[in-house]
Amino acid sequence: MLRALWNLNTLRGTIGFPQDEDRVIWVLLGRPVALAWRAMLAEAGQYLQQQWEGLLLEMIDLPPGTKGAKIISFVNGSASAFLERQGGRYVPRRLLDQNVPFTGEFTQYLLRLRPENLQSGTADTAALPEPPRRIVRVF
Repeated sequence: MLRALWNLNTLRGTIGFPQDEDRVIWVLLGRPVALAWRAMLAEAGQYLQQQWEGLLLEMIDLPPGTKGAKIISFVNGSASAFLERQGGRYVPRRLLDQNVPFTGEFTQYLLRLRPENLQSGTADTAALPEPPRRIVRVF
């Protein structure tokens, strides 16, 4: 995929940037690469969703602190190539101008996942809602 994109950019650099009459040609050449990349990100999203569902089953009876630790391990492990931390929140990482379509519910949940909400005994467990079932939107 990256090789195809590199070749396309090399060709564009050799021929020159699109003129008005050439724009259609560049769209036709670039569209298959973009669609293939989108399909790869969709597959990665499905894989992450499957991993998440398994993690939810592991966490059924765990206290909030332990759940939070497992979720952060997932974010820093399986999902780390597709999420990045900006300030105090996680956002989808853009790769070749696209990203895995994480749900807003999931990214908002990660925003609420702070150490002060997870300390058992001192924090209100209602401050941390149950993790969302779905973390990736379906295309």
